[in-house]
Amino acid sequence: MKKIIWLLLPMIFLLSGCGSKLETESVNTVAKEGDVIFFWGEGCSHCEKVEAYFKANNDLDKKLGIKKLEVFKNKTNKELFDSIIKKCKLSKAGVPTLYKDGKCTQGDVPIIEEIKTIK
Repeated sequence: MKKIIWLLLPMIFLLSGCGSKLETESVNTVAKEGDVIFFWGEGCSHCEKVEAYFKANNDLDKKLGIKKLEVFKNKTNKELFDSIIKKCKLSKAGVPTLYKDGKCTQGDVPIIEEIKTIK
């Protein structure tokens, strides 16, 4: 029994390290330096307020090159969102969330204020 445990421990250690590396690579592949990502969910009223701000300002999201990723129905976007939340060391994962320069901003009003600072 002890031999089995000693054989399994290195494999567990290696696998847990690989998982973290893959998660980081996934975040870095999609969220490159300088990228701004807006995570939203279909039917989210706070997300709709940010969307209304974009539209009221002549499709500001497109002008600023903000990537918009829906997370309620898109599994790939949700997985990236979860990785970003971990990277930002947030205890709560909620939308809307804006990811910019390695930092997360949550909530409609704080996001709109953050967007105003983007040039």
